[in-house]
Amino acid sequence: MAEIALRELEQRMRTEHLTKDELQRYFETDPGASPAPFFPGLRIRTDVVAMPPPGPRTLGVGSGLARWIIRARREERDRWFTDKRRTDPNAKVVVSDGDSWFLHPLLYDVIDRLAGICAIKSLDWPGDELQTIASLKEYLPALEETGATVLLVSAGGNDLVANGKLADHLNEYAPGMTADKLLRPSYDKLIATSMRRYADIFRTALAVELVDQIVCHGYDYAIPGVNGEPGRWMERPMASRGIDDPGLRREIATIMVDRFNNALWKAAGGGQNLRIDYLDLRGTLGDHQWSDELHPKEDGFLAVAGRFRQILRI
Repeated sequence: MAEIALRELEQRMRTEHLTKDELQRYFETDPGASPAPFFPGLRIRTDVVAMPPPGPRTLGVGSGLARWIIRARREERDRWFTDKRRTDPNAKVVVSDGDSWFLHPLLYDVIDRLAGICAIKSLDWPGDELQTIASLKEYLPALEETGATVLLVSAGGNDLVANGKLADHLNEYAPGMTADKLLRPSYDKLIATSMRRYADIFRTALAVELVDQIVCHGYDYAIPGVNGEPGRWMERPMASRGIDDPGLRREIATIMVDRFNNALWKAAGGGQNLRIDYLDLRGTLGDHQWSDELHPKEDGFLAVAGRFRQILRI
């Protein structure tokens, strides 16, 4: 039997600070409802929330409830940051600016796992694009105001899947075609554009005197149509080009992830810039640790956070 009416839940979200655990009680992820790459689809748990008929369950990026969920997460992190600086004045001060690998609306993500160790000023937003991060440069005033020595960046995943238009960068399948022949040259242009934006972020952040470490990461090997869920960002575009073999789809995804990672490693200085650390996450997640095509499950986020802890030396 439902515990709370939708109207009451909406009121609580407007007037109270709901914790991650409370949000997980009222909402759940819905891979088929993802409104944009790296913005996880959400739906209301109708076993807990009483919905007025017809009561749509899924929440898009423009949904008022979805915005309230993300706002609640950001407010919670601001409290964590303030409390950490007060109770542990010697804690490493960090600014994070990234997508849903850094702020997942419901799952305990990378920043959630690091927040108890560092004082993290989180600028993260699900679905945040590299273009937006590079143009707004919200990280600059945050670095200056907090005196942070570290910037964490998670971005470019939208470009990795062509921002929902992957089919435009795939050739039509013909018998005998290999994975590398199915990706069009235009895909490499997408990656090149992403790296120019990363270079701009690196250049401007390194101009902040106190910053002694920037950490960026490539993504792990995503699986088209993982867990039997509808794969909106990879599986469906591939199917639209006649690419039906699961093994071939996975080979294409592997090439995409490799090209992104290799380009990011070069943009970060190829290991020669001592203030930029590129984190190679390939091979970190097992097949069972993916929640959908683009996001780890909570144990996957825990594994990724462990890699960040190593490179941050905390």
